[in-house]
Amino acid sequence: MHTSPASPDRSTAGFNRNCYAVVLVFLCVVVPVREHFAPAGEADFTQYYMAGLMAKQGMWDAIYPVPIPGAKFIPAAPQGSIAKPQYAAAAQSAGIHGDPWRVVQAPPVCLLFAPLAMFPLHTAFLFYRFLSTICVWVVALYAGLIAGRIIGRPTRLSGSVAALIGASPNSLATIRTGNVSSIVAALIAVAIYELQARDGWRGGAAALGAFVLKYASFPLLPVAIVAGRLRTVAWAALLLLAFVLIPIPFIGVAPYREFAFKIAPHFDQLEAYYGNQALRAVLARCWANADPPVTFLHAFSIVRWATFALFVFVLYSARCRIQTSARLIASASALMLCWFLIFSPVAHAHYYLYIFPLWGWLIIELRRVRFGLALATIAIALMWIPLAGGRWSHLPLVISAHMLLAAIIMMVVALISIVRREADRGSMMSHSTAAIESTVSD
Repeated sequence: MHTSPASPDRSTAGFNRNCYAVVLVFLCVVVPVREHFAPAGEADFTQYYMAGLMAKQGMWDAIYPVPIPGAKFIPAAPQGSIAKPQYAAAAQSAGIHGDPWRVVQAPPVCLLFAPLAMFPLHTAFLFYRFLSTICVWVVALYAGLIAGRIIGRPTRLSGSVAALIGASPNSLATIRTGNVSSIVAALIAVAIYELQARDGWRGGAAALGAFVLKYASFPLLPVAIVAGRLRTVAWAALLLLAFVLIPIPFIGVAPYREFAFKIAPHFDQLEAYYGNQALRAVLARCWANADPPVTFLHAFSIVRWATFALFVFVLYSARCRIQTSARLIASASALMLCWFLIFSPVAHAHYYLYIFPLWGWLIIELRRVRFGLALATIAIALMWIPLAGGRWSHLPLVISAHMLLAAIIMMVVALISIVRREADRGSMMSHSTAAIESTVSD
């Protein structure tokens, strides 16, 4: 019987489709089952629900809390601010018990959550959890697409990486926290793929969405510029301008002023609690219960922005190669996103979902290095399961910062990838990925 030359590609495409489908079914089954036997509650979702509720009711003068001077937590946490009486009363009426989490999102973002307030708290939470589940699946899907784009042909690595992400306990934990991290990660995944594939509004819209929700796509701006995706940048700027200005005639400028001058300045607040895997927080925990010296904080700030400037210079120097290489666009994205996670004031375990879409890139990048696949496996394993906080709080500092270590590994790999001058030839890529293909073939 004659076999079409295209049959291997069809087989690979079928394998990938099956992986994507299995991941979707797995997430849609495991998440509610896990919640049934071990309820996590609304968790972080309550602040987004309250943002929508206060915006829907037009209570802009009471939506933001009063930050506590000298607090060791950002104003979003009950330990970092005092909720205004109207806010506390609205939370109690909505069924949120205890001291509720505070709203710290910009006014236009609060309007995005207003549709949630059309439903009771629990009903809105169920919808939000389903949305988060779909977003984690999108992260897995686009991780596969990004890997395929780098290799330049269908590869079973795409489906395999998607399966790894879907089965990750960190992915499941991210859904259960009720945070927007899964939504942000999905938008970042789409933005990276669009930067690889084309220059247009899709990438700009995805990057803008991630920026307004968590500011996490900010590091992708220099990537888009050096990659020559100027229409993407223009679309993002235009949409941001509309996003900020359109609500003003309806809600006024007072909420913007309060957000800009009373809430936003506290976003760089040092939070050294155990679950924070950002570099500054991990280093600050070396002082145990004492506050780190001011000189440390100043020095860290200098290092942070000097590193950012250095990385931007590296990207600019390699701009000609980045503009023609899907692999180097992924490398640049990994470099800047890892910088963001490492030097961010706060980096919970669920924040690391932002770099999950680049797992395929990491494997491809390291397959040429001796013991490279082992190093990629270690880095992915460090991100695969969250071990910081809760019942793991007794672990040594080095182990509890395992995701920080993974981000450092990825950042170094990305930097070497960009600095190393090497042609991206399709035949070379196909030949060098043979070992990867053999590990996931039938």
